Amino acid sequence: EKFNCLLDIVPIKNEKGDVVLFLASHKDITDAKILPRYELND
Repeated sequence: EKFNCLLDIVPIKNEKGDVVLFLASHKDITDAKILPRYELND
């Protein structure tokens, strides 16, 4: 089933400054999407 989500992707670097992986997290905002935009401050 499709859903709306907020997606954050952050590069993780080693001690040399090279990107070695990406950390991704998501939050289901399907219910919050019916609220006005200015109320989405969570």
